[in-house]
Amino acid sequence: MKKTSHDVCRFSARAVRLRRAIRFAAGLTVVAVLAAGSVLVWAVNEPFPPSLYRPDLKREMTQEQRWKLDFELANEASMKEHNSRRFDAPGSFEKRAQWFEATARWYPIADLMQQMIDFRKSIMRNNEKAFNKLVELGKRGDVGATCMAWMFYKHFDKEVTAKWRYSYEQVARDALKVRDSGHPVCSEIEGSLHLDGDLGYETSKTKARPYMIRRGMAGFYGDQMYLAASHQAGTLRFEPHEFELDLCWTKVADAQSPVAGFASTCEFHKDGVGMNEQLKPVPLPQSLQKIVREWCEPSRIVTAQTCADLEQQYENEKK
Repeated sequence: MKKTSHDVCRFSARAVRLRRAIRFAAGLTVVAVLAAGSVLVWAVNEPFPPSLYRPDLKREMTQEQRWKLDFELANEASMKEHNSRRFDAPGSFEKRAQWFEATARWYPIADLMQQMIDFRKSIMRNNEKAFNKLVELGKRGDVGATCMAWMFYKHFDKEVTAKWRYSYEQVARDALKVRDSGHPVCSEIEGSLHLDGDLGYETSKTKARPYMIRRGMAGFYGDQMYLAASHQAGTLRFEPHEFELDLCWTKVADAQSPVAGFASTCEFHKDGVGMNEQLKPVPLPQSLQKIVREWCEPSRIVTAQTCADLEQQYENEKK
């Protein structure tokens, strides 16, 4: 059947969206490890906000409650450049900033985080004073502070941190010592060390992968996005396993932020359109159209465990 001008325009619009998605995903080895602490992002030197912490407002919490809050703070801080469904994305930056500021009044780590990150502008502040307090809080026994100092160190300007009291190697070694504490932010940090080849760890995406998968299962958005991006090349080659895993991790990450783009991916593919390795829109093979229909079915429940199981299944099939 001959295509109308409307069909061509619609086709072109989807191609543009997917091209953007692919370019974005290709850069996710940079964004990817926002949750794992291995990337430099924009940081600025500007007047730093004051501490908001009020000791008289401090809340009594169990260890489980504190660690859960630490995870939420770390995960939201790591996705600072993305809208969050937790705060009714889109337009969530202001709400996220307000949440950090409100929590800062009664929780020290939140207070230090809001001093180090401008959540309204989605940028780091090169605030060594606040960072040192976070490290020292960790040295007094707060493992969450120890691991959050490691997680966000490389988000600061490298030229600035080169002059700081604490080096990356120091904070990373401190975090490594408490990796078995059970604290969610401290878990599986070896993945980031393998990605960057830090502390003598072999630089290896293959060795990093199991750790990244477990952090993705724990709920870290950055790791979920990394895992989705890691399958992009295979989708351009129309490899069924890669297609499924890309859709799986994208859907999981999309539950935290619409930036993941699961809905737009399904929209692009719904008329049997794919993208080849030359980033040209081409007909999608029937077998992949079936996969897309199954994964894009709104009623289908997908969790990080679903994706991890699929990763293991396909890994076993390769052996």
